[in-house]
Amino acid sequence: MNCESLIFDIDGTLWDSRALVAEGYNIQLEREGFQHLFVNADILKPLFGKTMTEIADVLLASIDPAERYGLMERCMATENEYLFQNPCQIGYPGVKETVAKLSETYRLFIVS
Repeated sequence: MNCESLIFDIDGTLWDSRALVAEGYNIQLEREGFQHLFVNADILKPLFGKTMTEIADVLLASIDPAERYGLMERCMATENEYLFQNPCQIGYPGVKETVAKLSETYRLFIVS
């Protein structure tokens, strides 16, 4: 089989961002008085790969759906801001070098 390109999923394949995502979510949950809903990497593990509404339905199940999805949007916005402002040392060992080596032979793409 000849192959000219490789496509990688990012979370769980090239890196593990769950702990940083949880920290970002928790910042927003605390701002809004929902500390009892704090999350961690282990809670997020089975949820990665699902849609944001599915994740909200699990993490924020005790909140009315009319408010739940707005809170999830704000958690995601805070997560993105937090990830941007903090160094992300989340890559699995050897990934950077492996990707560099593969790029010598293949076109590489990432999906999330």
